[in-house]
Amino acid sequence: MSFKVTIELKHVQPTSSGKRYRRRIPKDLQTTGASPWFLRPLGSTDAEVIHNHPKVEKEYLQYVDALRGWNPSSASSSGTVKASGDNTALQRHLGLKEHLRSLGFTTEGYVSEPEAAARDAEADALLSGYPQDHQGNYVGLPDHVYQKAKGLIGGLPEAPGATMGDALASYIETKGLRRDPSSKARLRSVERTVGFVSEALGFDPELRGLKRQEARSVVEYMQGSLGMKAATCSRYLNDLRAVFNHGCAEFDLIRQTPNPFLGLNPKADRISAKIEKRQPLTTSEIDAVTRSE
Repeated sequence: MSFKVTIELKHVQPTSSGKRYRRRIPKDLQTTGASPWFLRPLGSTDAEVIHNHPKVEKEYLQYVDALRGWNPSSASSSGTVKASGDNTALQRHLGLKEHLRSLGFTTEGYVSEPEAAARDAEADALLSGYPQDHQGNYVGLPDHVYQKAKGLIGGLPEAPGATMGDALASYIETKGLRRDPSSKARLRSVERTVGFVSEALGFDPELRGLKRQEARSVVEYMQGSLGMKAATCSRYLNDLRAVFNHGCAEFDLIRQTPNPFLGLNPKADRISAKIEKRQPLTTSEIDAVTRSE
């Protein structure tokens, strides 16, 4: 007896050459002039579609996170991680990469002369509404406009490393913490926990470069500056381990990046109660007690 197994993949659309991934970009993240759809080819055979679907699904989630990073109001001027919507370098890079793709431009490798001319024209149109000084330099450019123009003219730089902020954003999206109303407390807790890292270190560290001593500094900050009890600190450390491990898995760093929070324990709480020192009874006192009985 044989059984037929049916695998249902979401957001798959047939095309003339096979199948593609087609999923709408959230309405609040759509931009004027760009397609509201995220489109990627999946392959011409069922095996290729099944193999490529998880990778493309992951790329879509990262892209949505990157688009949220383009919102200037969500950026943190101090560089600390206060929420998963903060504008990390990787999110900006992914957003720029997808912007170039939406315009039909290549994001790596050789750029033909016709494409180079089209990119220059697109950059000129992007910058046309901004004033220039007497030397021809643009004045008052928002950072995201500057980065788009730079990407159009000079191409994409090497992708920056994933940070704790990126790991947090991916963790929240994967766990669905924003979509589930019952997870609000959990969402606030994990955002607050990862925020302690950048508060302690003064920056949002890359996963690959986060050192053991820096992890110790986070623990010292929580127990020292924030006055946390050891038990509370241990609970937060569990969250940091989970977010770090998730980020390494999602950004393909798990085999090369040990978790600096693993095996790291807070110092035990000091016992504040005073211990009364008692002197031993003398021989005469013992005799007096014995005779009274």
